[in-house]
Amino acid sequence: MVIAATSVETDILDAAQNAAASAAEIIDHTAQQLEGHEAFYEHPTFWVAVSFVLAVVFLAKPVGKILHGLLVKRIDDITRRIHDAAALRDDAQNLLV
Repeated sequence: MVIAATSVETDILDAAQNAAASAAEIIDHTAQQLEGHEAFYEHPTFWVAVSFVLAVVFLAKPVGKILHGLLVKRIDDITRRIHDAAALRDDAQNLLV
């Protein structure tokens, strides 16, 4: 019984060592394939994109408020012109009568 347990333990130990060796080979192979490639966050294009997104996010609200104010002002101006035109039409109708 003791010999069988030792044999099983030896088999498990051998399997673990083989798995570790296989994992090491896979890691080495992957490292060789990736050699010369840089991570996405090391590329300047990534940081330019991040900067652009942050700039858009931080500027969206103030620019949106400014645009909203300009549009409201334009709407009020157009509404005032329409009312002035209606008043002029009414005056013209009164003069015509």
